Amino acid sequence: MKKWSNKKVKKTLSLLLAVCLMATLAPLVASAEQNTDPSGAPVLSLGSATRLAQLVAAVTFTSDKEGTFYWQIDGTAPTAESLVGGGPLIPRNALAAGVNTKNYAALSADEHTIYIAAEDAAGNISNLLTIIIPAYSSGSTGGDGGGGDTPQTTLPAGSEPQPITPTMPVNPFEDVFGTDWFIDDVIYVYDKGLINGTSEEPMLFSPGTPLTRGMIVTILWRLRGSPMLADYQNPFSDVDWQQYYFNAVQWASASKIVTGYEDGRFAPEDNVTRQDLACILLRYMNHMEIVKPVTQQFIIFADAGEISGYAADAIQTMNKFGVINGTGTNENGQAIVDPKGSATRAQAAAMLHRFVELIKAD
Repeated sequence: MKKWSNKKVKKTLSLLLAVCLMATLAPLVASAEQNTDPSGAPVLSLGSATRLAQLVAAVTFTSDKEGTFYWQIDGTAPTAESLVGGGPLIPRNALAAGVNTKNYAALSADEHTIYIAAEDAAGNISNLLTIIIPAYSSGSTGGDGGGGDTPQTTLPAGSEPQPITPTMPVNPFEDVFGTDWFIDDVIYVYDKGLINGTSEEPMLFSPGTPLTRGMIVTILWRLRGSPMLADYQNPFSDVDWQQYYFNAVQWASASKIVTGYEDGRFAPEDNVTRQDLACILLRYMNHMEIVKPVTQQFIIFADAGEISGYAADAIQTMNKFGVINGTGTNENGQAIVDPKGSATRAQAAAMLHRFVELIKAD
């Protein structure tokens, strides 16, 4: 038998060890280059979906890593890879390690399916989450001054994708939240281009700020299609052509929707009372020659004695139409309309939402 020297044995063992190491490391290098190793990807876990209001829902889920998550509302179910790699038009948000919450606004009342996938800083792609937002069913909505919808929650399920529904606009305002009774109304009038924000950085709606005369004529002017008057002379001493409401005031005055004060002022910064808002909306209907059937039954309000004579018919009519519902009721169940109280921007959004729905068929 041939004897091996110690030197030759050591050399052979070293060669075998090198071959084994190469065989072990080669697949790991390939996995890193192809990014197919699932052990480094974020792991997303199902949470819940809650209806905060008719048009708003909150979705929660957890992740074990930070990164970016991408989402899709309804449509054909994507893969995690196609969702993450869908390009700049795919909406995305920062992913936290732990619980993540995403609010979705301007939804329809139907059930919705949310698809979520994430990637970390290294480009590792997570699993795909499928979360079902329950259909909306109405709760207590209150009147013009408060109230809210009863939140509805469902646990997510990995069901089949629903028929495609276009992605709806989102709530852009930092001071309007999913739990606010007026969020559906604010999103509606903003999406219709009727009421804009009060500032852009930050983007604010200022829901508690009183509505002014300049604001309301601008809103109705936009609703009418922003008509321009060529040969109308400005009758008001305090309406400057450089102000945002200039064209709106001219149109509203010429259309007999608003009038000025005896001293020649329009007073665009004066607050609009709730009874004046009712009058202005009724005059808009008359200007547009919109006629709607209305009951002749006379409604006795809790604060009827506070309603000015010129506004009595408008308050009765707008209440019967469901446009102005009041701010509450007294112990006898009679509505409190608060006629001389200033209408806030939130209340105006609610009234205008109902008003537009009332007249849109005409």
